[in-house]
Amino acid sequence: MELIERFGKRFAVGFFAAGMLFTAMSFFISRQPFSAEIWLDGGDEPAIVMVVSPLAANWLMEAGIRVFPNDSVRYGGISIPYDFS
Repeated sequence: MELIERFGKRFAVGFFAAGMLFTAMSFFISRQPFSAEIWLDGGDEPAIVMVVSPLAANWLMEAGIRVFPNDSVRYGGISIPYDFS
């Protein structure tokens, strides 16, 4: 308890600064590309693409898959819109 009374303000400022630093770092770390597997109905193997865009339709474009009006995109078995991010 003595430490809190003696260094309370300094600890609070230090924790706040550390929180701001970690928040800023999370924007850079979370922007790292990752790979995704894209399975086509009836396909034997998935197309693996490096994902840099948050939009599902761009993942398909990077895999060289053309999307037509009656096609559907599913994530985990659930239908999602093309602009899903």
